[in-house]
Amino acid sequence: MSETERRLEQKEAERAEKRKEKSAQKAEKGRPDRAKVKKWKGKDWFAVLSPKVFGEMHLADTPAMDPKSISNRAIEVSVPEITGNESKYYMKLRFKIERIEDRKAYTRFGGLSSTRDYISRMTRKGSSKIRMIGRLNTKDGWELRASLVAILLKNTDASVQKRVRENMMNLLKTNANKSTIDFMIKSIINGFAQKAIKKSSSRIYPVRFLEIEKIEVLKAPSS
Repeated sequence: MSETERRLEQKEAERAEKRKEKSAQKAEKGRPDRAKVKKWKGKDWFAVLSPKVFGEMHLADTPAMDPKSISNRAIEVSVPEITGNESKYYMKLRFKIERIEDRKAYTRFGGLSSTRDYISRMTRKGSSKIRMIGRLNTKDGWELRASLVAILLKNTDASVQKRVRENMMNLLKTNANKSTIDFMIKSIINGFAQKAIKKSSSRIYPVRFLEIEKIEVLKAPSS
């Protein structure tokens, strides 16, 4: 196990208990009251759970007469809500329901995004803003489209920006090719992936800010 993997596992272990407590509290809070049950008479309630990598914690309750009707339904949650990592308050995770068992709706990763307001606040006059969009493939068969934003210390010419952009693209693709989807997403929400790319790109030209703006799922492997 690499040092990065050990650090990720340590952070996850430290947050595990906190996630369990929050999940239990949310489950209790999310139980439908009598009025709601009456309103949704004839429908069953299904507990939506996070993917296994996030502890299959309770995210929400959703009603349905036919379980098939909620298949592929998406739910969006903030990173702090599911991991306890308050430093990523601007980042959201998207999950999609992939299967139903015993009134439990199990989900898979469906995307990631950072708020536009946060990215905009990081932009400063007199600096170059670089946006990179590329397709990625993980070693466990996921096809993704990623958008990454970097802000250089000062305005630079096009040739420098091109070199930084190519470096970011190569690193992101290489990291994805070596990673499972679970490890990749965990490294992003913990900031390890961004720090590695920023450090490498700063050897070309000082990078003041760098963040993953968005990740879209183009194709998920068959379960």
